[in-house]
Amino acid sequence: MSEPEETYEARSHSLALIWVPILSLIAVIVIALTLFYSLGQGNSTPLQDFDSMVVMDGFHKISLESGQHFDLSYEQNHDRTFAGTVRHISMDHEKLFPIISYDILVTSGDYADPEKVFTTVENHHFTWVARTDAPLQGEIHLLHTVPMNQQMEDALGQIHNGDTILVEGWDILRIEGYDQKGEYIGYWQDSGCNTTLVTDVTIAASSSQR
Repeated sequence: MSEPEETYEARSHSLALIWVPILSLIAVIVIALTLFYSLGQGNSTPLQDFDSMVVMDGFHKISLESGQHFDLSYEQNHDRTFAGTVRHISMDHEKLFPIISYDILVTSGDYADPEKVFTTVENHHFTWVARTDAPLQGEIHLLHTVPMNQQMEDALGQIHNGDTILVEGWDILRIEGYDQKGEYIGYWQDSGCNTTLVTDVTIAASSSQR
């Protein structure tokens, strides 16, 4: 004689005992990750008011109201001008270095043409791949911007992908960081990019007007 079949209600109850804890755990993980991301972004946005910076020694020292301070050194030939088409712009999120505000990929010549060159920016680094065998003409630069004041920060905030821009400034070699207690927290030094103290911004042509 066969055993009686399990009723629908019993099966449903068994499945509920299995899936409810799993779904609850997934929900907790999703909420935790969301809060972590939100709080992390909130704590790592750039300086809210760049006019609050206390600048000394010709922008070789910058102090913040929080007590953080930074020592900046510059390239030997530090005066730079970057002109071209923007193929990437994003707000920087470095909690330890809030004076850095944007990552901007400025391209000219063939590097500004998506059909000739593929570009991508991730984690403050850029990659480009030629889509043609012909020699490439032009330039490509990823800027990590340090605006000299709030006016420059506001100007940077008006830039969009596809805009033609002109950015002038000083090439920063290295930024040494110190916390509120004066303890050394590390340094920022780019590799193949341009950390730039921005002194002037011009949007020569807006992508929305093309």
